[in-house]
Amino acid sequence: MANTAGPAAATAAGDMDTETIMQSSGFQDVLQKAAAIKGAQLAEKRLEWERAPDFMKESIGAPDDVRASRSSSAQERRAVCLAYKQKGNDFFAVSKHGTAMREFVRALAVYRWFDQSTEKSSERMPLIRGESLISEERDATDARGVVHTLLLNIAACCVKLGDGASALYACDEALALDPQSAKGLYRRSQAHLLEGTVSGQERALKDLGIACKLKPDDMQLRTALRNLRTEYESTTKHERQRLKKGFESGLYSESEKEEFAARQPSASEDASASGKDIDPNWWKPPYSAAARAHARSIGLDLDDKRVQAALAKMHAEQTGDTWSWRTLVRRLFDSKRVLSVPVIGYVLIALHVVYRIYRIMSAPLAASPERSAHHVGGGWDDSGAQAGGGGVSGW
Repeated sequence: MANTAGPAAATAAGDMDTETIMQSSGFQDVLQKAAAIKGAQLAEKRLEWERAPDFMKESIGAPDDVRASRSSSAQERRAVCLAYKQKGNDFFAVSKHGTAMREFVRALAVYRWFDQSTEKSSERMPLIRGESLISEERDATDARGVVHTLLLNIAACCVKLGDGASALYACDEALALDPQSAKGLYRRSQAHLLEGTVSGQERALKDLGIACKLKPDDMQLRTALRNLRTEYESTTKHERQRLKKGFESGLYSESEKEEFAARQPSASEDASASGKDIDPNWWKPPYSAAARAHARSIGLDLDDKRVQAALAKMHAEQTGDTWSWRTLVRRLFDSKRVLSVPVIGYVLIALHVVYRIYRIMSAPLAASPERSAHHVGGGWDDSGAQAGGGGVSGW
């Protein structure tokens, strides 16, 4: 009887200990940390899938020989990859950039792919970077070099096809493998230029500048940098002119101004009489849809921080809210101001004329008989001769 009760009691005690452990705060903390780690991993996987361009997602449907090579030896994998890479080179040479990109993507899928075997949901599929899983250092280095070249080839195809976002992704991945790659920086500068904005030109200039420092003797890079600097200076000049035009005309359409005037007639009348914009804050965000549309019609991008800063600066200079040499000079020579160079000049001229008239009027008074009386106490006698000598008359 005692032997029967012993195991049963031990089992009951064990269940109680397990329940006690599961209800303890320490065990709950471990579960929460594990859940947080798993959530972070899933979020990272989702982020990889979401930020990946279409050409990376195509790795799910890679050809059978590409799929089979992933589990083959390093030499067999390299052979399959280089075969597709050569096809891509041939198509690129005859300007078939879309077909060339397809072959380059298949070659890349030998080493990089989204793994569909562990997750059914595409958003949770991990991105496998196979070049980092190779144990042999020599083979791993060779694989990284091949992947780097393929990513830059894909970026070149994307640039030719006008897909700046995909080109930028490929360049960032390539530069992650080799941050000192001048070719990668050059390709990324081309991707930035596809944005068609001043900020894109500035980022391209930065990348080209670093590339030229890495390869100072590369004439292609130096020529590209020189040409881009010229283009950037021309663009910023035209941008300033468009900003000036936008500042003078305002960013609100006529219909919006009429709507505002209907709500506030007095403000509308005052604004129309003074020739100013109805809304004094038209130059700063947030911008209305009509303001954005009107800005686009005159070539302005209101989302560009440079445009916003320039508009604010020009508005401040026009309204006198800030001090600068241009503002100071404009104020000094503004004839409508009391204390200005023209007004002060006119006052000085008037004072000088009054002084000259006074001198002219005072000259006859000096020669009058009343002033010709002889000064006795000052060393002159009644005859006009200086005392103690035969001097000439004092006047």
